[in-house]
Amino acid sequence: VYRVTNPGDSLSPEPECRNRAVAFFEGNGCSQNMDGDFDLPDRSIGGCDLIGNDESRSMKLTGPIPAGFRIDVADSCGDLCEDDWASIVLRDDIPSGEEHCICGFQTDLSTDDYEMKYSGGNGLDGKISYIFMRIGENVLAQC
Repeated sequence: VYRVTNPGDSLSPEPECRNRAVAFFEGNGCSQNMDGDFDLPDRSIGGCDLIGNDESRSMKLTGPIPAGFRIDVADSCGDLCEDDWASIVLRDDIPSGEEHCICGFQTDLSTDDYEMKYSGGNGLDGKISYIFMRIGENVLAQC
């Protein structure tokens, strides 16, 4: 939890701010500039132009996020399965304040915490145009 103070504020309790649940970064390993960030959706959210087009290479997840959270990223706005894409599903809850970095999207990966499937030919890192997030999924995208 971060505390924010502004010059001239009285000594009243300081407002709290927190990291948003999902943040995309221009560099691999959750480095360089943040390209966009989101709170968890109630059910689902998605589309094109939610972040800077063709810039993101990694993603940081900050708890609390429940198991079954799924996020799909793709380099095509028309159809997830049209070109390069990745699908990530959390296998376990991310506790409040804990951070997990998805260092890049161009690999199949299975850990205790999440599973990621990648499908592509000309690369996805730095080419993301489409994002779709949903709660309550436990299956990866199938194309």
